[in-house]
Amino acid sequence: MDRYFQIARCFRDEDLRADRQPEFSQVDIEMSFVHSQDVMRLIEALITKVWQKTLGIDIKDHGGFGQMTYADAIAKYGSDKPDLRFDMPIRPLSDLLPSVAVDPTETSVVEYLVVPEQGQFTRKLMDEVKRAVKQSELNHESIANGIYRVSEQGLKCVSSFSLLEHHKMSTALASNLLSTALPGSTVIVSRRSTNDNPAFTTLGRVRLVAAELLQRKGLLAIDANSYKFTWIHSFPLFTPELDADGQVVRMVSTHHPFTAPSDEDIPLLEQSPCKVRAKHYDLVLNGMEIAGGSIRIHATELQQYIFDQVLQLPRTQRARFDHLLTAFKHGCPPHGGIAIGLDRLLAILCGAPTIRDVIAFPKSSSGHDLLMSSPSAATNEQLNTYHIRLTD
Repeated sequence: MDRYFQIARCFRDEDLRADRQPEFSQVDIEMSFVHSQDVMRLIEALITKVWQKTLGIDIKDHGGFGQMTYADAIAKYGSDKPDLRFDMPIRPLSDLLPSVAVDPTETSVVEYLVVPEQGQFTRKLMDEVKRAVKQSELNHESIANGIYRVSEQGLKCVSSFSLLEHHKMSTALASNLLSTALPGSTVIVSRRSTNDNPAFTTLGRVRLVAAELLQRKGLLAIDANSYKFTWIHSFPLFTPELDADGQVVRMVSTHHPFTAPSDEDIPLLEQSPCKVRAKHYDLVLNGMEIAGGSIRIHATELQQYIFDQVLQLPRTQRARFDHLLTAFKHGCPPHGGIAIGLDRLLAILCGAPTIRDVIAFPKSSSGHDLLMSSPSAATNEQLNTYHIRLTD
């Protein structure tokens, strides 16, 4: 079979937000003998036609479809699903330091975000930024952080969290940053580990909070009718699971254990699995992931090596996939695919604030189906019909 698609009903155990439901629909596409670019081109053609037919919009007028590696997205925007409708990039502090001050063996990176302002944040708005920084730090998305105010006299430390050496940071920033950051701007500095594969960094979260605050004050215009599509690719294939001391306990799959590694990174599987990039790709629109997929492993030896040597799955767990390895031995074609979140896509097209507005019978915030009163306890009469008895 060359390819197929299906509208699939999915169930997922995750927290409920405006763009999440425990039961949702997706357009699932699977294709044989394809590369990542083949899948991307198919989806681009589909999305282009949908936007033209439903909204009368030519996506080319909005910049078309860009591409960005996961590493670049995290470094510049602090998110693996960046909102590109506004600029405000994150930059490494090392760019402002002399080369002798940068330790190439350091396993963390210090970054900064300049939030331009015309006038001062109110105390309430600054408290929201501080709250976002603190919450992100509690989520272990950064090691230490500091907030600074730029004035004509230099940098003033507004708030410093954890063990950030704010005096050293102020000295490093003051001599270089003042030429690029206007008085009245706020600078957030953050140190994060480079051993993690985050979906968000502290500065990534602050960037979104700051944009919302500036938009609220009328200092930043984000066009709700602007559509900035970009593909995020080259995700890490594996993510290290760390203990309390920061030591690697084991490797886990960043997405799922069937994602194929990049061809050029296969030699790294034995000694440096953390450096192996995946043939995974996400389509992001205005800070939301609307589709995601990958090229899958089809070689028995490679799949078995990842199960046994990299992920080190227990025999009982690996036995669940014996049928897959057997199928590979009989000749499985190279294949890949992608799934589009149908509910989320419809919400975007309809301009709905939540996917609940485009689902016939959405679940409540606690996961209940209010129409069917489900889940609920079965009555004795219902149990008797099926000869079921409850015992302690």
